[in-house]
Amino acid sequence: MQIPAASNDVSRPLTDSDSAEIRDILAGMGVRIDSTDRRGSKRHAYPAVQPAAFFDGRALPTRDMFEEVTCYNISTGGVAFFWPERPPTRQIVIGLGTPSKMTFLTARVAHVTPQRDQGKGFLIGCVLTGRANISW
Repeated sequence: MQIPAASNDVSRPLTDSDSAEIRDILAGMGVRIDSTDRRGSKRHAYPAVQPAAFFDGRALPTRDMFEEVTCYNISTGGVAFFWPERPPTRQIVIGLGTPSKMTFLTARVAHVTPQRDQGKGFLIGCVLTGRANISW
């Protein structure tokens, strides 16, 4: 079964100002992204714990649906994190930032890699697709 993309009701496409905000969030968390790098999606190690929730692409997840995930790497175009099992859908909302200033983004699962040797379930690689209309 193919999961539909997030609709405009739950998110909007990322803009240049969103990308700048993502760079600012990451810089505030100690991740340096060189804005002059022509490879806009250069990945950086990012072992932070952030909230994430899979969803059906139609209705945004509620606060109680979010779980903490340990991120692996991040860029202005995507994020990878560890999840204990295969993802239930191809759509996810992930929060970036600190508890007092959290930005929620929608993403599409791009790859799922088993982590048998690591004991961490699966490495889930995602492409950021939009900004979710969530505030806590």
